Formats: sequence, structure tokens, C-alpha cells
Amino acid sequence: MSVRAALLFLCAGLCGCRSSVDQAKEVATWRDLLEKQAPPPLAQDETLTLGRALALANHVDERLATNGEGYLQALIDRSRQAALIYPQIGLGVSAFVRDSSSGPPIPGSQDHRVDVPLQAVYSDFQPWSQVASLDRAASTIEARRALLLDAQATLLLQTSQAFYSVLRAERQAEVLENSLGLQEERVRDVEAQSQAGLARTLDVALARAQAANTRVSLVDARSVVVDARAALALLIGVAKLDAPLADKLEVPLEPGDTETLRAHALELRQDLAAARAETQAALHGVDVAIGQYYPSVSLNLSYFLYRESVPDSSLWAALVSANLPIFSFGRIQADVRAAWSVFREAKLLESQVTRRIAADVAVGVADLHASQEHLDALAPELAAAQEAFDQSLDLVRAGKATNLERLVAQNQLLSAQLSVADAGYARKLAWLALKRASGTLDLSFD
Repeated sequence: MSVRAALLFLCAGLCGCRSSVDQAKEVATWRDLLEKQAPPPLAQDETLTLGRALALANHVDERLATNGEGYLQALIDRSRQAALIYPQIGLGVSAFVRDSSSGPPIPGSQDHRVDVPLQAVYSDFQPWSQVASLDRAASTIEARRALLLDAQATLLLQTSQAFYSVLRAERQAEVLENSLGLQEERVRDVEAQSQAGLARTLDVALARAQAANTRVSLVDARSVVVDARAALALLIGVAKLDAPLADKLEVPLEPGDTETLRAHALELRQDLAAARAETQAALHGVDVAIGQYYPSVSLNLSYFLYRESVPDSSLWAALVSANLPIFSFGRIQADVRAAWSVFREAKLLESQVTRRIAADVAVGVADLHASQEHLDALAPELAAAQEAFDQSLDLVRAGKATNLERLVAQNQLLSAQLSVADAGYARKLAWLALKRASGTLDLSFD
């Protein structure tokens, strides 16, 4: 009886064992694909650059983490598929007890017995389908990895757009503040001229109306700044963003040849890599379905560590069975047809992504050239506005121009500077969008 108790205790201990999971190591499996190390938190007095914003957004974004867990789950599924190829080994206990007081004992029978078999079970061994399942799982891993990196590129572009939205909004508010100051000074100047009989009442009303309109625009611009900063704060994972922004991005004059960029995109774009991997996974799915036509084999091998059942002298037993599908061809054929349909669908999606990439690169190059042309076209306007303002200062000093004319020239100069700054930000965003289209947008920014 002590042997039985020891064996039962051993079985209970083995069944109660549970392997612990290292959560940090699991997360690091996909986190290492996104960043080399975690960025430090944003300091209170730190100036925020584009590269810093991208690193922070890359670290805290939940959508990236969700895609990362999808990649991890694909790795786990492949391990599960691989485990199906190996036999399942387990330690079991079977006990039998019968009431012996109901009648005379039957010769050769036992009123109680305990068996402890160590079993190796191999169920439904189908080499063709199981190897194809492993290949499909491997292709799925590549697809999930590519989708993770593609989601990262999308996030980086979105964060860049939010970063420059803040800069553009703040520049707009700054120009409006300066313009409002000039217009209020203009109102005072016109009012003084009106009191001296040198300006009409209509001129005073027009100056006041223009100043009031600028004041309303300034209120709206400040509201846009608050909204833009809130959007950027959400992306980089801070409750409130009060830090100043610094733009250090330098854009090359020539982005490169369109055909070269398209070739790079077809090689580097992760959404295309994901589509190709999904196509391969679907093709392996066809092999999985076809493998159902082949026979499957099951093996059950038992070795008794302790045995009381008759014959108690036998220490092992084996059972081998094979199954060849005969009357399930209709179901298997439907599975094969469905698998081929999934493959054709994946192939069409891959073709669609390929064509979209070519269009994205062409549009990106055109947008970058257009933004450069727009910036170049604004250069003469800015130069003329600067010259007009400088001349107005000289004329005012010489007594040949009024202060009002100086204010008008200064207002035109501020407006031209705003247009140039806005066009410069648009060019940088066009360049970042082209890098996203060509598959080269990453965290390598200052």
C-alpha cells in the first residue's frame, strides 16, 4: 500500500507542476525589433526634436504593441505546430475497486487494482500536412513581423505630421500676434490722423475692423496650437506637452531617381513583404489541405511502472492504427478548393500592394518637387517684401514716408515669412512621406 501511495503522490506532484512565463522576455521578443533601447522620459525643460518625438511615440504606442503581440503569437503557434510532430508522453494512474461482498469471487478476478503506466501517444501522424503546417506557420511569422515594422513606419509618419502641425500652428499664431500688434499701432496712427483732420472716419473704421478680424484669427490660431500639442502629446505618451519644439531636419535637394526609389520600395516596403509572406502561407495551406488525402498513423505505447491488473507480468503494451480516408473525399476536396481560393485572394492582394507602392512613390516624388517649386516661387516674394520694408524704414527716417506705410510693409513681410515657413514645413513633410513610400523611414533623426 505504501508503493501505491508513493506513486499517487508522484503523479499528483507531476500534474501540479506549471512552468512560469517570463513576461519581460516575451515582450522583448518583439520590442527588440522596434528599438535598441527604451528612450528616457521627456524632461520638464527639454526641447523636443523630431527624433526625440519619434522615439517616444515608438516606445509607448499601443497599436505597435498590439502588432507585436500578434508577431509573438505567430511564434507561439509555430512552436505549437512543431510540438504536434513529437509524441506526447504522460504518466497516468488507473484504479479499480469492486464490492466483494455481493457474491462469491470469480476465479482469476480482482477486487481492486492500481496501474501506473508511462504512455507515449502519437495521434494522427500526417507528415505531409504537418510539415506544410510548419511552413505555413513560418510564413505567418514573417507576415506578422513585416506588419509590425509597417505599422511602425506608419506611426513615425503620423508623429512627424503631428510634430510639424505644432510648428506650423505656432508659427501662424506668432505671425498673427505680430500682425495684431502692428494693426493696433496702425489704428492708433489713423485715429491720430483723423483727429488732426488728415484721415477720414471711414479709414478709422476700416483699420479697427481689420484689427478685430486679426484678433479673431489669433484666437483661432491659439486654439489650433492647443489641439496640435494635445495630439502630439497623445502620440508621445505625455499628459501635457509644454516643451518648446526645435526643427533640425535637413532635407536633401534631390530625393533620387524615381525608378531607383521604386526599386527600393519594392525591396524594403514591409506591407509588400507581409503580402508576399501571406501568399506563401496560403500556398502552404494548399499543401495542408491536400495532405488530408494521405493516410494517418496513430501509435500508443505504454510502459507500466507499477501494475496489479492481470497479467501483471506484462510490462509494456503497444497499439498501432492507420486510417485512410475513403468516404470523406468530398469534404477534403472542398478544403482543397477553399485553400486554392485563399491563395488566389492573397496573390491578388499582393498585386494590389505592389501597384499601390509604385503609385505612392510616383506621387511622393511629384509632391516633393511641387513643394520645392512652391518654396522657390516664394523666394522672390519674400525678397521683395524685405526690400519694401527696408525702404520704408529709410523713407521714414528721411521724412518721406509715414509710419503707416512702414506698418503696411512690415505686415507684408510677416505674411511672406509665414508663407515661406509654411512651405518649408510642407516640403519636409513631403520628404518624410516619400521616405515612407520608399520604405526607408526609420528612427534615424535628430
